[in-house]
Amino acid sequence: MKRAYYYFFYNLYKIMLWTSSPFENFYSKFRASLALIALELWVIFTIQNCYEIVKVTDSKSNSNLFIYIMGLAIIISNYVLFDYYDHVWKKYKGEFDKWSKRKNKIGGIIVWIIILCITVSFFFSTFYLHKINFGTY
Repeated sequence: MKRAYYYFFYNLYKIMLWTSSPFENFYSKFRASLALIALELWVIFTIQNCYEIVKVTDSKSNSNLFIYIMGLAIIISNYVLFDYYDHVWKKYKGEFDKWSKRKNKIGGIIVWIIILCITVSFFFSTFYLHKINFGTY
């Protein structure tokens, strides 16, 4: 699981390097970390949206403490994994760079399918939740 997480970050990092190609390494690791945090928060928000859609009680009485705690945990864990223990990330990066082009291409496709699923589910659940909430007024 840890290796898959690093590979996911590795793919985001490679995309960030590609998008900042004229400027060399223009905060690529930072931008990849931000993108990963956003995707993880979207997963949390999607879970909360699905819970709000399914539950029958009044949606205005809930507490967002869970979201704040999870967001803080995601930010802290990403800082520890990619900044504090930077040598571990560099070890995995070196390993992934040695993979064959075909293996990296297949892994990249899988990563982009996961990103697409996370994005679509987040926006769909948010849209559906707002449709339910605004439809009751």
